[in-house]
Amino acid sequence: ADQYRLNAKNSICPTGWASSNAMTLTVPANPDFTGVDPLSATVCSGASQNFVSTPANATEYQWQYWTGTAWANLTNTGVYTGVTTTTLAISNVTGLNGKQYRLNARNSGCPTAWLSSAAATLTVPTAPNFTGQQPANTIACIGSGVNFTSAHTNADEYQWQENGIDVVNGGVYSGATTTTLAIS
Repeated sequence: ADQYRLNAKNSICPTGWASSNAMTLTVPANPDFTGVDPLSATVCSGASQNFVSTPANATEYQWQYWTGTAWANLTNTGVYTGVTTTTLAISNVTGLNGKQYRLNARNSGCPTAWLSSAAATLTVPTAPNFTGQQPANTIACIGSGVNFTSAHTNADEYQWQENGIDVVNGGVYSGATTTTLAIS
């Protein structure tokens, strides 16, 4: 911090300079988000999620979310807590897929200088949906093969079961981890 003072004299009576008391000029540093932006997350429906950002030189915090047209301040209501801290806690992510969050921070020494982190995106995958696409009951004659097929949405892994036990490929089975199970 730099110190300043005023020196003054009366040119008619050259007795020298009189000095004021020294004053200090402090210029608080702006918040610095380098390396501490909140990270995007993928979380299953019903789970909780925390977003964390710890900017240097900050003393005040406000989490925001993107409304689709502008950033808006969050409040400690519903599923959100910690909205004025470095950790935003979301108790249940259901229904929040695609939401974006960021932290605004400032140094209380310069209360008008809010700076923002990069945005973090919350991804909440949709559960598989078999509505109208269930495998159909089938009658097969002894010695003939049969295929069970099921189409569905929002899945990328599959496992057929027989009486609650995972089917494995081999013997009479093929396609145990696909959408079509073939029994020969």
